[in-house]
Amino acid sequence: MTEKLEILKNIKKQVNQIIIDSSAVKLNLGCGKKKYSNFINVDINPRVKPDIIYDLNKIPWPFKDESIDYILMDNVLEHLDDIISVVTEIYRILKRGGIAEIKVPYWLSKGAHEDPTHKHTFSEKSFDFLKEGFMTDFYTDVRFEVMVEKIWGFGKKFKLIRKLIGDDLASCIPNAIIGLVFYLRKI
Repeated sequence: MTEKLEILKNIKKQVNQIIIDSSAVKLNLGCGKKKYSNFINVDINPRVKPDIIYDLNKIPWPFKDESIDYILMDNVLEHLDDIISVVTEIYRILKRGGIAEIKVPYWLSKGAHEDPTHKHTFSEKSFDFLKEGFMTDFYTDVRFEVMVEKIWGFGKKFKLIRKLIGDDLASCIPNAIIGLVFYLRKI
């Protein structure tokens, strides 16, 4: 197993441990109708009855520094105004070693462009600016360990294409990848 796959496996294991830990503080930011027990569910829309009604574009968020173990943002970040401010705020409220799991549509997927409220699109490299020594690490002083997982399109067609031409080439085909999951671990 490659080193990156091993790190991703360990991060996902840590996420699962945090999720079942009843003492861990977990946020579900932009929860919409996907509310989870043992999470603080946050959304701007009062109709979804979140635990906290809050506009995530308003910085700072109503959480103390280094008070959160885990943050879930499931198809939320693409709707927010300023990605750098958001990841800086995530860094502020996460405990050291805490993880933010951020799910976004892939830039070559239909889902990235069909919703008129999307303000951003994402590729596998979208959070590289958070890595120490990356060429655009000057956008912010916060640093995370960044891992990304691709969510591949469904069906036999994509499986066959991936097998025939490999994942790198297959990822250039529209809708072959439909989403990305970024894991940002605070260092």
